[in-house]
Amino acid sequence: MSFIGKCYNGHKTLLDDELEGETVECPVCDEEFIASSKFEELGKIEEWEIQYHTKGYFHMVLGLFIGGLLTYFLIVLSKNSNFFFWKFIINFSLILGGLYMFRGLYELFWNKDPFRRVIQGFFAVFYILWKKIKFYKR
Repeated sequence: MSFIGKCYNGHKTLLDDELEGETVECPVCDEEFIASSKFEELGKIEEWEIQYHTKGYFHMVLGLFIGGLLTYFLIVLSKNSNFFFWKFIINFSLILGGLYMFRGLYELFWNKDPFRRVIQGFFAVFYILWKKIKFYKR
């Protein structure tokens, strides 16, 4: 009797029963995967969700670190230089620190991430491009 196995890239393959639990190569993308008839359960790890107010404290500290301490060290390093590069880096660190402070306060008071959709969109595009680059390298 045979079963349908699924590789880590999502390609379904018809496999023999004797290959259950063995490492096989996907005929479509040549990626090695563990053959299992219960492919939905493979790779699932018990997830621990970090609460947003805990993330809020972390993001607030990160914002203070970037916006305060890092900016101070950049000002000391540049010795109040008028070069565009130093002004850009200092202003960028202040803006980045302010965004992290805003994100932390928002998560602390409203218990949700204000940049959730932006981050999900970024990682969706990133993983799609990563898989395409990995696929075309072969």
